[in-house]
Amino acid sequence: MSSTKLLDYESLKILVGYMDPNLRFKLARTIPSLRVIEKLVPLRLHSLSFKPLMTFVNDTNYHLSIYRQYPANYDIPKTHQEDNDSGGISSDLTEHGFEIWSTLPDLSPGDVEIITSEDFEPSEELILDGYQEKIERELEIYEKALARQQEPDFEFCYWERNIFPEIPDAEENPVHREIADRLYVSTLAQFSKSQIQEAIKNCRAELVPYYCRRDNTPLPFTPLLQLTVTSPDGQQKIYRRSYSIKLREAWKKLNTSLLGGYRDVISTRSLNVLSENLVIRLPTGLRIKITNLNITRNVPSVYESLKSLIDDSSYPLNTLNLRNEYSISEHFDHPIVKNAKSLTFYSFDESLEGFEGILLNLQNEIVCAYIDYDLSVDSQIEFIENWIGERKEICKSFSYRQFDENAVQELIQEIGNRGIGTTLNKSSAIVPIDDHSELTINYEKREKPSDYPGPDDDTFTFDDHNDTILHVVTMRVVPK
Repeated sequence: MSSTKLLDYESLKILVGYMDPNLRFKLARTIPSLRVIEKLVPLRLHSLSFKPLMTFVNDTNYHLSIYRQYPANYDIPKTHQEDNDSGGISSDLTEHGFEIWSTLPDLSPGDVEIITSEDFEPSEELILDGYQEKIERELEIYEKALARQQEPDFEFCYWERNIFPEIPDAEENPVHREIADRLYVSTLAQFSKSQIQEAIKNCRAELVPYYCRRDNTPLPFTPLLQLTVTSPDGQQKIYRRSYSIKLREAWKKLNTSLLGGYRDVISTRSLNVLSENLVIRLPTGLRIKITNLNITRNVPSVYESLKSLIDDSSYPLNTLNLRNEYSISEHFDHPIVKNAKSLTFYSFDESLEGFEGILLNLQNEIVCAYIDYDLSVDSQIEFIENWIGERKEICKSFSYRQFDENAVQELIQEIGNRGIGTTLNKSSAIVPIDDHSELTINYEKREKPSDYPGPDDDTFTFDDHNDTILHVVTMRVVPK
């Protein structure tokens, strides 16, 4: 007879420590006896990221939203179906179905408020009301267009109809409004019957909250709180429950379940907070030890916001990444920037010349600049000469991105032609500094990383150049 030997307490703790964190969370939710042990074992992560109503643990995304559940066989409006298919909506709903928007912090203990825009003014809770007349007018125009197709004298004009037009706001002058609306009816009647019917259905869906409030009738759908867990391979698990608390409260409960209650400080290699003007709902007393930090804009403000979250033992940082940064010297003079071993920043509004004074004064061991403007060969050579003049220490390096490969190759060639240094090949050159050190200049092609940001974008997408290759020039001080 075979027997199964159960793991003892200490062995179980060791096993939990080696588990993938997301598996730990799952097992702790489903096995009550494991919950206490799981919280006693230090939690070590590869990365922790926050976006509105989203928490990323390593590469697993926990996303909260509202799902509109319609009865079976109900003819669901396309806009609501698209919302559901894309993961739900990110705003709360009133009892009548109005979406509620608010940027008020409404802070509770443990929450972290990050304000990156100096001119940001939070708004009170707002129901997007006041559009009833606009939608009713649009509905009337669509219905007239559909009726126009049924008239005996109607004829389709054979012209290309790819994009279903939006109806502009009504003209103030009644005569002009009547003429414009007749024109919209004639234009829309040239589109397919199914397109017009879909537009009618969407208008009626937008009017439901107004009529439910007016007539005190129930909604045609049941709003549900939805949690979507997306694993690194894209597989999703969706959990829904009754909508009894607001989204911000649900995010607080989620993050408390994932990150709260640990005896030791949580450690993560990277902390990523790349959304602007965000309140992160976190458990009280949470402290995180980090190695790398990725933030966007306004370093002093973001640092102050995160100070209660990041454990003091994290400093100096190994790597600091700044997204959508401007050439504001006060930001680069901040200790968190100056003391980081490696500094990478992205800017999409200024050229490298705008950052030159700042860059020449940086003492970070590694500096990398991704800027959305190309430098001329003369400008690159001038910058190299100025950088040499600063007498950087051995092992200090600076990299920058160029879009034009020809300009980079011409730079390497011109270093030799102008007698500044020696061109070794089409992608590298050496410039002497003094008797003990020299500057190597190397050009290489790098694949654009998947998290490379674009202008005004915090969703990890490629930039406007749609190029998957980065042309990177790296200058490094080396001993002779």
